[in-house]
Amino acid sequence: MVDDSCDDRFFLKELILKTTRFRIVGEVEDGERAISYLRGDNEFGDRSKWPFPDLLLLDLTMPLKTGFEVLAWMRRLGQPIPTIILSGACLPEDIARCRALGAWGFVKKTPLHQALKEMLPKIEEALEQGGSIFLLHEG
Repeated sequence: MVDDSCDDRFFLKELILKTTRFRIVGEVEDGERAISYLRGDNEFGDRSKWPFPDLLLLDLTMPLKTGFEVLAWMRRLGQPIPTIILSGACLPEDIARCRALGAWGFVKKTPLHQALKEMLPKIEEALEQGGSIFLLHEG
């Protein structure tokens, strides 16, 4: 989970803790730390403590590196991580750019709790089938 808002991270954790399939393996507050986590740099080098995620919930607007920059970095890995974008704005050009960079979905933060509650079963199904999806929830 990558989001600079501690409130949004709190509510996401509350929702995820209610599911049986998903668990939070790590959370960071900016794009630069997200990349460090995914690379296993510094304190994130111990994968028993900081496991590599199966799914990434990624805010777009963050300090140091944006969600777009994190998506672009992951795309260069060659094995992109299934990623759901979280954003306060739902601009068509942002949605298109995220999709082009390999995002699996785009959720407007306003109805975040309900949107993710509706999407989690679809995400779980896509992960089990090993395929990609694109989910859009504009609120």
